[in-house]
Amino acid sequence: MSILRGKLSGNVLYSAQIVEIMSPVTSMLMEHSTNKSVVSFAELQNELSEIASKIIETPGQKKLCALVIGHKKRSPGAVNANANLTEFDFQ
Repeated sequence: MSILRGKLSGNVLYSAQIVEIMSPVTSMLMEHSTNKSVVSFAELQNELSEIASKIIETPGQKKLCALVIGHKKRSPGAVNANANLTEFDFQ
């Protein structure tokens, strides 16, 4: 699980930046807490947004984001006709 910062439009997050990558234990604790209604997802989201807004980024710090597009060789997704590349080619 990771904390991202970006512009949300509908279900799409634009200009996403990774703020924090959480350990597996922290991720499981957060998921368990929201599933058991110990804390609501909205409350958690508000708290994380508040904390993330206070984090000062180091100049020159590089961000890494991995996207899983879900395509395979037999189902390659959209094709860029000019470059003859598919979405699968970027995985």
